[in-house]
Amino acid sequence: MIRKKKRTKNKLKSIERAHSVGCALLYGIKSIGDYLISEGRGKVDEIKLVKKEMKGMLLRR
Repeated sequence: MIRKKKRTKNKLKSIERAHSVGCALLYGIKSIGDYLISEGRGKVDEIKLVKKEMKGMLLRR
């Protein structure tokens, strides 16, 4: 049986590196809006728009 490596540390680092909502989305992290709000990065309107778009993408699948 092949085990997959856990990549939580890498994901956390990539969130820290992402300086905008768009960059953060490229890293594929779902709760990015909440994280950016808690960190005080990004514009709130931009974050809300991204959340709406992500919900739409999830519904289309």
